[in-house]
Amino acid sequence: MIIPNVIYKIFDEKKYALNLINQGEFKVGTVRSFKTIEDSARRDESENSAIYQCKEEHLSVDKDGNLTRSIGIVTTTVGAGGDDSFIYCMTAPQSGDIAHTQRKFGKFYVRIKDVAQFLKDFQIAIDNNKTLSELGTTLDYSMVSYTKNTYLGALTREELLRLGWSQKPDAFKSEHEFRIRFWADNTLVVNNDKLILCVGRKLDYCELITRMPPP
Repeated sequence: MIIPNVIYKIFDEKKYALNLINQGEFKVGTVRSFKTIEDSARRDESENSAIYQCKEEHLSVDKDGNLTRSIGIVTTTVGAGGDDSFIYCMTAPQSGDIAHTQRKFGKFYVRIKDVAQFLKDFQIAIDNNKTLSELGTTLDYSMVSYTKNTYLGALTREELLRLGWSQKPDAFKSEHEFRIRFWADNTLVVNNDKLILCVGRKLDYCELITRMPPP
């Protein structure tokens, strides 16, 4: 899968941005926590399911026993697994320009200039968690697809499963979201919906940008 050239992680407090840069600290949340976030403008209650339209063949038999085939458009919902999936959200505007990111998430931006290395380091942070390491947990990642409730045609099982955790309604498309996802039974890892993972060293390819409000 193609990865963006540059991604941003946005924080409302500077200390959390510095924790990411200096310690490689990642605070992840379960899908369940995203479904219940208090800010309604950021909440997507349909998280963790792919909802799309596709063609479906319908068969009918008339009173004389004649079989008729017809093609219709149906709306299908496919789940992506349990709500214990963990998600780490970032933003990746196609231009790579900070000007095309949303201000609503905070003013402290971490620019991640080596995305491939960032993904490797995130996996290291997962492996540093004893329970996740014993479970053999591996990450997946994707740009979010803003295609919920639209026609997508025939999809493979792999495409459906990915879409289940990386699809949102069109109303969120200005967020340009890039997300990391991994699954683990969170009762084995934590007793709530948050988990902190850590690489344990500075991420030299990250830099802090404080984005001031417009004049």
